[in-house]
Amino acid sequence: MKANLYLMNKNGQAAAELAILGVLIITAFSFIMNFGQSLGAQQQTKMESFRRALQKAYIRNASVSNTLKKTVNVASVNAGFFQGQGLSPESSSSVTWQKGKPGDQGSLRQSSFAFWRINNTDVSASNDTDDAMTGSSADYGLPLNYQYTYSADGSQSDYMMLIPASAYKENTTRTETYAFSGNKIESNPSIRYEKTVNLEDSSSGTVYTHFNTATDEDPGDDTPETPEYEEAASIPYDSSISYAYDSDWTVPHGTGSGTGSTTVWPKTITTMGEWEALFGPTMQDMLIWSKVRDCINAGDSFVITDSVNGDGYCNAG
Repeated sequence: MKANLYLMNKNGQAAAELAILGVLIITAFSFIMNFGQSLGAQQQTKMESFRRALQKAYIRNASVSNTLKKTVNVASVNAGFFQGQGLSPESSSSVTWQKGKPGDQGSLRQSSFAFWRINNTDVSASNDTDDAMTGSSADYGLPLNYQYTYSADGSQSDYMMLIPASAYKENTTRTETYAFSGNKIESNPSIRYEKTVNLEDSSSGTVYTHFNTATDEDPGDDTPETPEYEEAASIPYDSSISYAYDSDWTVPHGTGSGTGSTTVWPKTITTMGEWEALFGPTMQDMLIWSKVRDCINAGDSFVITDSVNGDGYCNAG
């Protein structure tokens, strides 16, 4: 009796240790997976931000800064099917690509620009300097303000130049709407599975911008001017991404090609013809086919217990 109790205690302890180990392994795997996906999303956002800054600098023929924020969903062991976990990687890049004077051809006041983007939505606002631009304000990014600039030798620009605002704060709200439906329809010839998932990932908020109105009239010295900020536009935005998964597939029963027939499992057969009529001698079932053939050739019957691939056991004697 004591020996039995000892074995039961040992088995119970082993089961508990195995359960704890399993939880630790799943937790470690989840951490590694989340870290890898987060790192990948951040790296992809950095590359996209740089490429977009390069594109904007080429189009505007000037120095530009570009901030890109993404809302992405990655796989998660804690979320529903196709739901995932939300990440918000963000990156900023600055690029100068300039030939001759900066800005549009013939422009006198354009110098540099700043862009802010969330997913596929560009944030921009009109301002009082539209007379110095040939396109819409949306093509020039964040608001611009007139300001004199000074070169390294302290000389003042001939015209008041357009200086972009900077984004200093953002209020954002992110919501996810998740809907899942699954249906299993079982009939005599097959089982049909229907699975549909819809995920709506929406972000809305406001980007707050301001101008640094302090001008450094001697950029060559080692004492930069203390910034003096003036409030600029508060720009609202809305961005939405839709994800959808729709699958419909059928798993046939091993009932052959006969229509209206009903097969009751398990089924006992005595000839190879019966088995091949139900499943056919395909390569993926060759081991099972050989098993059935050996049983039938020995003069025994074969009991089919698996309705999908025809496997079962030999009823010897």
